[in-house]
Amino acid sequence: MPRNAPAPAPIDEAPPNPSPDEALLKGIALSPRRDLPLHAQLRRALLEIITEHCEEGQKFYTEPLLIERLGVSQSTVRRALTDLTREGYLIRRVAKGSYVHLPTPRQTELTLHVFLPGWNYNSFLMGMLEAFSTRSRECGHTIRIHYTHKNDDPSRALQQVDQPGEECGIVLLCNDARTTNTLYWAFHNTGHRVVNVDTLMPNYPGHFVGTSNVGIVTTGLRHLAELGHQRIVFLINEAEQANILERTVCFRREAEALGLDEARVVQGKFRESLDNFRASYDCMDELMDGPDAPTAIMSFSDPGAWGALKWLAEHNVKVPEECSVIGFNDDRPSTYVFPALTTLAHPVKKLAATALEMIVNPSENERSVILPPTFIERETTAPPPAG
Repeated sequence: MPRNAPAPAPIDEAPPNPSPDEALLKGIALSPRRDLPLHAQLRRALLEIITEHCEEGQKFYTEPLLIERLGVSQSTVRRALTDLTREGYLIRRVAKGSYVHLPTPRQTELTLHVFLPGWNYNSFLMGMLEAFSTRSRECGHTIRIHYTHKNDDPSRALQQVDQPGEECGIVLLCNDARTTNTLYWAFHNTGHRVVNVDTLMPNYPGHFVGTSNVGIVTTGLRHLAELGHQRIVFLINEAEQANILERTVCFRREAEALGLDEARVVQGKFRESLDNFRASYDCMDELMDGPDAPTAIMSFSDPGAWGALKWLAEHNVKVPEECSVIGFNDDRPSTYVFPALTTLAHPVKKLAATALEMIVNPSENERSVILPPTFIERETTAPPPAG
């Protein structure tokens, strides 16, 4: 190299290939009246652009460009790009943007189709998607994300999956019982390998992976009993489902075994028009009124625990000195509420790994795997007040 020749630029600083032609965006037609939410419609349209018109390593459209050209919100664009990143079609680089990644045939041994409810996008679902994405990349598989809606036609789901020459597996993630049952039989009857994650159903005939409801209740209840609590309430802040029924039965049985005669189950004021937070918050006036007010509350979920914490703070009830609170799910805000919430969590990575193993190495007999929860002790539990 001549002495005065400039040094080659580092690879990360090399000018990227130009973004795909913006004219391709004119072919994207999004409509709130279609059966898919806008972010799912956008993700599908962008995936077609990536696979049909892009090259490996090519810089992709920016968020501001997509928002301006398509007239949609930042949350819609960000969710579509996040899904494509989880599926391995985009690589996000901080302060640089998104870059195209095209899996080669060697990398794609199996396509994992994950079906999850389009109306619910909580921390557990996001964590599971991230775990499935990470595990799939490690194993050389491709992941596809699909959103379900109540009363969906199962033939639409089959059309999304059936691709010539594609070896695939199906994960039904946290859908309601009716949707899970409908999709299970639609895929099972066409020879697909199916695993149901988290949706507990009596007499479910297929592969199932979930977190132990018995473990959730006994771990939380024994922790409070060991601290000395007697007046413990199990606060239910969600619509009736199999998981609620199983945890309720377990709570009553375990409370009896521990001699907790004052422990009881309370149904929050849940209505379809209310979220889980409000269902818990709205019942606290009645719950905390009188001499038999609980010294500890176990909520069915973290949002229910947040509702209890808000009410207690507004009424100057000290947590945990006067009332302890335990949640379930370890949603991200639980780390930052004050005081930080003691909670139990799904073993997300183990759930994803187990579900994928069931698909890759299926057994002749359908089976269920129940995994223990993870107990996360923070700042909302302590011994009850003296007297």
